[in-house]
Amino acid sequence: MSNAQRMKEWRAKKLAEDPEFLDKEREKARERANKRYNEFKGDPAYLEAERERKRKVQAKRRANPETNAQIKEQNKRSRAKPENQAKQAERMKLWREANTDRIKEYQEQWRLENAESVAAYRKQYYAHYRTGKYGITLDEFFVLYIEQCGLCKICGTEIGLTSADGNVAHIDHNHDTGKVRGLLCMSCNQGLGLFKDNPVFLDRAIEYLHNEGYYGDD
Repeated sequence: MSNAQRMKEWRAKKLAEDPEFLDKEREKARERANKRYNEFKGDPAYLEAERERKRKVQAKRRANPETNAQIKEQNKRSRAKPENQAKQAERMKLWREANTDRIKEYQEQWRLENAESVAAYRKQYYAHYRTGKYGITLDEFFVLYIEQCGLCKICGTEIGLTSADGNVAHIDHNHDTGKVRGLLCMSCNQGLGLFKDNPVFLDRAIEYLHNEGYYGDD
């Protein structure tokens, strides 16, 4: 029996004895990592070595197509959690305030590198949305797109600039105030509309799924 098989059997046994075993072990590992980090965070050499170690571990994991798909799915579910979205929004706000010039330079570089897609979307944008329909310019749209890393603001799915890219970005806005809230994939944009943009209905739907069961549980 290989070490991997023995480890798998040992883990299964531990989980049978205590369903929360893995969560407890992960918490212990986080505590050890935080303690080690706090001890050495003033040492630049240590921090660089840690970053390099993590890069190598991540690269090794992503080299396996199956593992890479699992990582993407885990990240997608994590990004979709409201508490993580709130934390990310606050981090992005602070980062933007501290990196105004860097953001402007990156946006200009991004437009140059994606000139063809930008031109195609510009044509589609004016044809479909008309200038100013949502109260933002095309440049402001691209700022949103870059800030969201080309991902739906709700589910984290990749969204494209044109229909040729597949899941094209949709501009979501408050129908009462007209304020643009973000860029969504077609499913999330339609979902909000079908729920009449009503958080009460959405809360009830969440409660319903928790009570009656749902697929895609993480």
